[in-house]
Amino acid sequence: MKKIFIIGAVLIALCMFIGAASATPSILNPEGFTVNKDLGVQNQSGSVLGVPATFDAIVMENGTDNITVQVFYPSKDINLSPSGASEWKNISSKQGIFEKKGDRYIFAYVEEGELIQIDSPSESLIEQVIGK
Repeated sequence: MKKIFIIGAVLIALCMFIGAASATPSILNPEGFTVNKDLGVQNQSGSVLGVPATFDAIVMENGTDNITVQVFYPSKDINLSPSGASEWKNISSKQGIFEKKGDRYIFAYVEEGELIQIDSPSESLIEQVIGK
């Protein structure tokens, strides 16, 4: 039971204001969106850009709209570069890769060695997740 409580507390902290003592970047919860704890994951194994990594993910919902934020912790430094329809873009003072895929907007940037990827129904919601 204690472990479930700790996991829930960590997910809430991720979507509100990540603690200053943590290396995890600040992620804000846009007004009207709530975290769906059943869809979030923590400390999952995978890879990002071909580099082994662990990652956390949160999903915020508002009706049929949803925002997914993934934070990847790669085992070594990674370099972002645009490819295909993606382009360099600055959103809320973060330089990263931006792409519109169908009705979704995806923005990925590196901060303190971590890759943060935000998948959203609008660019303005990405700005709200990152903050000013």
